[in-house]
Amino acid sequence: MTRATLRFCERIGSKMSGERKENSVLFTLKELKDITSDDAAAATAEAPRPAKRSSFIDEADDLLADIRNSVSEDAAAEEARLKAEREAREAAELHARDAARREAQAAAEARLAAEDARRRAAADAKAAEEAKSAAAKARA
Repeated sequence: MTRATLRFCERIGSKMSGERKENSVLFTLKELKDITSDDAAAATAEAPRPAKRSSFIDEADDLLADIRNSVSEDAAAEEARLKAEREAREAAELHARDAARREAQAAAEARLAAEDARRRAAADAKAAEEAKSAAAKARA
């Protein structure tokens, strides 16, 4: 409620509880005009003045600036995402190459160990054969 309306209500209350103790309230024409003029003045004083509207060009420039900022942010985010994907792919490829190299090295070491075992077995067999033939010569 505006101040004028509050004052109006106070006046009504004071006149109603006054000497006459009646429900009727009497106002002069001047009082009614004052009350309505106070309400009108308060309404115009409280109404915000519209801000100066900017021109279409200013609004278009602001809109273009907003679009540019949005596109720049999106491009930066996409660039960061692509960079992260590329780095992850390169790391995965490096890991796969290392795993393949380790696997090939393990296979080569296994072949060398098998060849060593075969040679030892052949040498042991030859030594056993020589011992057998030496024992046979010694018996004869």
